[in-house]
Amino acid sequence: MKHTDNLIQEFEKSLEDLRRYSVVLQQKIISGIPLSRAQLHLLSLIADSPNRTASQLASELFVTKGAIAQLISSLVTRGLLLKSPLPTDKRVGVLDVTPEGHKVVKLYKLQTHASLATFLHGLSTEEVQLLSKLVDKIAVVYSQEIGQKNEVKL
Repeated sequence: MKHTDNLIQEFEKSLEDLRRYSVVLQQKIISGIPLSRAQLHLLSLIADSPNRTASQLASELFVTKGAIAQLISSLVTRGLLLKSPLPTDKRVGVLDVTPEGHKVVKLYKLQTHASLATFLHGLSTEEVQLLSKLVDKIAVVYSQEIGQKNEVKL
């Protein structure tokens, strides 16, 4: 489907506005938690699906192993993440969230849920459902563009 330049520019502006508001919302959500957005995101991903390696996470998040290693190191130092060697290969560590880390993730998810509820407050149920479908459709297009066949978690 071909779209006009004006329509594309209008959509681009809307995406940029949404990105800016998203950053402000994330800053509000994490304001009471002494971790960066990247640390919280990584901790949350590991809590949802433990026993992954740094390489797996770097690949999933489209970042370098070095960037992931720095985040992991800071979370291990804070006692929020545990790194254990794989039984089959002691050189590779698998990651799991500590009980203290789970408390932080729970707080982060509660604050995120409350903020999203506020964000969606002005929309009807049908509008929220439509928005969800459109975002899912955009995610599929993006994932195809970058060569991913499965869901892309951001």
